[in-house]
Amino acid sequence: MARSTALPSIARATALQVAGHAVSSLATLATLGLAARALGEEGFGRTTFFLALFAILDPLVDLGTMGAAIRRAASSPSCARAAIGRAARVRLLLAALGVVATACVASACGEDRPGTFAIAATYLFGHALAPFSIPLHVELRFGTVAACRATGALAGLLATAVLSASRALHPAFFLLAWGTGSVVSNAAAALAARRLSPLAPAPFPSRPPEGFLRESMALGAGTLLRQICAHLDSFFLRPWGGPAALARFNAPHRLLLVSCALPGYASAAALPVLARASLPERAILEGRIARTLLAVALAGGAAALLLAEPILDLLYGEVGRGAAPAMRLLVPAGIFAFPANLFVVGLIARDRSATLLRISAAGLAVRAALDALLVPAYADRGAAVATAATEGFVLAACLLARKRERS
Repeated sequence: MARSTALPSIARATALQVAGHAVSSLATLATLGLAARALGEEGFGRTTFFLALFAILDPLVDLGTMGAAIRRAASSPSCARAAIGRAARVRLLLAALGVVATACVASACGEDRPGTFAIAATYLFGHALAPFSIPLHVELRFGTVAACRATGALAGLLATAVLSASRALHPAFFLLAWGTGSVVSNAAAALAARRLSPLAPAPFPSRPPEGFLRESMALGAGTLLRQICAHLDSFFLRPWGGPAALARFNAPHRLLLVSCALPGYASAAALPVLARASLPERAILEGRIARTLLAVALAGGAAALLLAEPILDLLYGEVGRGAAPAMRLLVPAGIFAFPANLFVVGLIARDRSATLLRISAAGLAVRAALDALLVPAYADRGAAVATAATEGFVLAACLLARKRERS
């Protein structure tokens, strides 16, 4: 695709996603706010701990199947149907393992009724529907994708509001409401994709896509490592800081994660284009998109520094009032993460899975070392510093890999 037509396509797709993201973000933040007000500091801290666990289980269930299938569908439509079927089967198996893992973690943490946390984790089976939405991604129908995500977020908000009104104040119930939104989103996107027919029929009899699992596992390992890295702080904070420190850190950290969905959507919109573009075109596209994302991140960081207290009070009420120091320390993390997200997707588009895996592993090692050093002494503030430093390291590593490729 020529650069003159690629940039408008990416811009339109990103704009549509941003519109849907605005609705999704408001619904997600409202859901967290309702949970914080209903559960209090301890209950909200416990809830965010399991949300961190779910954030790790999500890419484990995906295992890179979505990225690999999108890349294959974009470059070779005849392989798409077989790849989608394989991805769905892999996800079903890994979802079952995720439910068992949740029960084990809940029991190890001493939670009452660990089985309820396992029930909450059954939303993972809904991830098996996600590959059936791949036609929407290939055809850059990101307006539809964004609408489905927004619908899911609103469904999760509605379920959380019902729980808050009913006074069913247990973290597992709120986690179940959260997972409802994910299932609704995946189901809506899969149904919407059935209206399209961009994929060529699979040959009969259908053969498993050659090398698909190897490719997806390479991609998935990197994504899994990055998600472990992003949420590792919670696993240090639980034993060393307790639920209160978890609440103080995760209140602003969740806000950071919601804001970082913006570069994620821009990168997802760019992936099919970057996969088809030549090396010089990729470099130009990545540079222009990265500069735009960095400008947005700087503006958001300035707002967070100046307005930390009123923002947190508005979102979380009493639970958020002690979280302002951690929020300010997290500002550099957002500034680094916005362009880094794009460069990570650029590595995927160039089939640089091994490089991405090395960067992710190194980032995880840096994060673990910093958390072990800082969290026992400084709790939520130490976790925030570790987060910012690690995001800076990942951005520097991505830029170095990009420079070596161009030289």
